[in-house]
Amino acid sequence: SKTTKTMKLTSKQLLIGGGVLVGGGVLLYLSRLNRLQGNLEIVTKPMIHKVNLMGIELRVEVTLKNPTAGSIKVKYPFVKFQYKGKTIASSEARNKDYQVPKFGEVRMEPISLKLTYLNLAMTAPDLLKSYRSEGKLHLSVVTVTTINNTIPYSKTEAMEL
Repeated sequence: SKTTKTMKLTSKQLLIGGGVLVGGGVLLYLSRLNRLQGNLEIVTKPMIHKVNLMGIELRVEVTLKNPTAGSIKVKYPFVKFQYKGKTIASSEARNKDYQVPKFGEVRMEPISLKLTYLNLAMTAPDLLKSYRSEGKLHLSVVTVTTINNTIPYSKTEAMEL
């Protein structure tokens, strides 16, 4: 009877110990992922690609940089251009992954977005007026992606094109 009681306590202790080890492993994994998110750098280079009678075609070159010792899987970024908080153009969403090697970088294929003059006139008339007088667009570029299919990543930059 005494031996059985000792075994039950030992089994219970083993279960508690196993739970603590698993919990610690999960916390360590999440800590590493969080560090990866803090170190991942997404460099966006937006530019005006074409201007014609229909509107303006913007092109965004995206480079994913990983300065850490672990490889990172990054979803195809969703890019949107905003003016005073209003979205005036956005890229397509794709279910595509990019593997960024440790201490490496990946340059993605350029992302193209079209701004029609009609859309600009309706959503941001003062931006269109400014572009016609200055020849420049003052926008915010928002890049949204997911790291390792679990950690959301978002970056907003003010740009002058």
